[in-house]
Amino acid sequence: MNNTNATLSQYARQLETSTQVSQQITSILELDTLLKAVVNLIQTKFEYYYVSVWLWDETHHNIVLHASAGRATGPEMEKGFVLSREYANGIIGTVCQRGSAQRVNDVSRNPLYIPIAALSHTRSELAVPLRIGSHTLGALDIQSETQAAFDIQAVNVLQALGDQVAIAIRNVELYTRVVHFNEELEAKVDERTEELQRAYAQLELLDRNKSDFIQVVSHELRTPLTLIQGHGQLLLL
Repeated sequence: MNNTNATLSQYARQLETSTQVSQQITSILELDTLLKAVVNLIQTKFEYYYVSVWLWDETHHNIVLHASAGRATGPEMEKGFVLSREYANGIIGTVCQRGSAQRVNDVSRNPLYIPIAALSHTRSELAVPLRIGSHTLGALDIQSETQAAFDIQAVNVLQALGDQVAIAIRNVELYTRVVHFNEELEAKVDERTEELQRAYAQLELLDRNKSDFIQVVSHELRTPLTLIQGHGQLLLL
């Protein structure tokens, strides 16, 4: 009974933490800021060893590290690190390609796990896909210093959180597209306005030239008429 209560209590804390994280990330509309907040919140709130977010690039050929947090440093933890062919068939690569979670209770016994010197304290790992429908954007990877750190409840909570992160990423993408569309639209409006102003200036110039031309022609026409009129008056004398 005590074990059941402890399990339920832990599950409740996980759900509460997941809700807090979801609420904090939903209002962030810049990708780097969003993902950095995600890994920092999950790492500190759940007290995991290392947390990272990996996304497919635009070509869908490379899996790129976008944010990480934890008690480890190294070139593999730097933003922009591309998952090499060596790691493509590892835990993160498998999740990104298959779109399904991978839970490893003991990394020393799992062939998918590829050791990294900077993460030498990792004992268990969970990677969940960041999915929008059937489309996988990337993976949320969580590593622990404890074996079997991820029970089925933790997997469910973190997968649900991963789904929220995927939605937040898609919201950022849509917001960015709208911003770019508005910027392009404003640029086109400014361009058309400048064109109209130039056309209006040309019309004004043409109108002035027309007026000047009419004045010159009128003057030139009046000059011979005046001469003819003068000669006519002389003939009448």
